[in-house]
Amino acid sequence: MRYTDKQAMADVCRLAAAHPDFWDYRGVMIYLAKNNPGVSADTIFEWARAGPSDFIVQEAGRCFDCGARNLERFYTSREGGYSLCVSCFESRNGRGLATESRERR
Repeated sequence: MRYTDKQAMADVCRLAAAHPDFWDYRGVMIYLAKNNPGVSADTIFEWARAGPSDFIVQEAGRCFDCGARNLERFYTSREGGYSLCVSCFESRNGRGLATESRERR
């Protein structure tokens, strides 16, 4: 059975009411949902909440959170595959939503 927009909206409302931190993961959930069509809102929220925990320092990119471009340094999620500028990474790191990996690609 196909996961419909109506079901997704009902699940989002239910999750937002049950979890005070739900909207903290908005950007990550949108990215995950766009790249994983048909996956339930519950699963997307679990994925967003569980990761990204490991970010790898790389050179150049565009920030997923704020949209900054042409970055000389940024962090890329191993799980989500998106990048964050140093400022956005530090903000997430300060809230316990990200940690830096010492491994470099």
